Amino acid sequence: MKDSLHFILLGVLGLLGIVMMAVGVLSKTGAEEKLNQSAAQVEGALKSGVPTAGDIKAVEGSQQKFVSEVKGMEDALVKGTGAKLFEFTKTFTSSDDFNTEVASKEIPALKGRFARLKNVSGIPEKLAAAGGRFQEEDESENFWIALQGEMSRERLQAAEIPKAQARLKVIREVCIACEKLLNSAEFKGSSFLFRKFEFGAFNQEAASDPKEAWLKHEFTFSFDADPAFSLALLDALLSPTEATVGTGDGKRDGLPFALVSLMGVQPERVHVAQYKVTNAERGAWEIPKDWLEDEEPNRMDENGSSGKRAAVAADLEKKLVFSHPLRYDLKLFALRANPDWKAIAKPAATAAE
Repeated sequence: MKDSLHFILLGVLGLLGIVMMAVGVLSKTGAEEKLNQSAAQVEGALKSGVPTAGDIKAVEGSQQKFVSEVKGMEDALVKGTGAKLFEFTKTFTSSDDFNTEVASKEIPALKGRFARLKNVSGIPEKLAAAGGRFQEEDESENFWIALQGEMSRERLQAAEIPKAQARLKVIREVCIACEKLLNSAEFKGSSFLFRKFEFGAFNQEAASDPKEAWLKHEFTFSFDADPAFSLALLDALLSPTEATVGTGDGKRDGLPFALVSLMGVQPERVHVAQYKVTNAERGAWEIPKDWLEDEEPNRMDENGSSGKRAAVAADLEKKLVFSHPLRYDLKLFALRANPDWKAIAKPAATAAE
């Protein structure tokens, strides 16, 4: 009997020690606190009532609406806006067919359209009569020749033809935007000179990341214009509106673009120009015969001959000085949806029954 009692006592004390040790371990590791927090959360949730079938149905409806909206966004990107860059009325597998039906016709047409937009500041009559001329080379001619040669080459592979079509579409999109702005009341008669396009990785598209929604094709549009026009063109390309999209044959597709940079520079010009007044003009300008060519005019000498020379020089300056529009390089990405991109809709957590 004693042996049995000792055994029972030892067993109870041993079990009690194990329980106390377990509580101590739980307290030490913080597990007990987590359990208490979870219990409190469950108790709090139950106080508001057990979720009903209506609650669960409402949650499921919200989840379905969310998934549907994400799917709609994906379709609008991949099949809508993002598909415009590579949407064509006709596709080609032969470079000869592409050149005959598209490149050989569209490139001269685009060249003519940009040429008709040319409007540069003229040289004043007095400088033109004295032999003054613009010395700048026409960059656009070299661009059109190079573009025609590139798109008409026999080795243009079938896989490159859609990218060549997309390149022409980008040029046409920019051209239409320029036409509509320069024909508007705000920019009618504004200075403009087309220079060239430069395409970066447009025909060398790298493998895309499926997590990236857009494929980006870099290009640069170079032109001369007034600052207000360059900003208006940038806005028209990034945010197409009816003002520049239009309808009919001159309709833009409203391709999606992303801005990389806009740089404007003052083109090189002669800082000092010398104009010699002929003997026939001396009387018109009331220039005395005793004025010498090497005498510098002095504006401070208001009553003397030097002051008079300064006044004559100022009047001549107004008639001879002319302004140049700035030269702009507008660098953009032409965007199209990544066919490997998928939007992931994480379903909302449903309430427990």
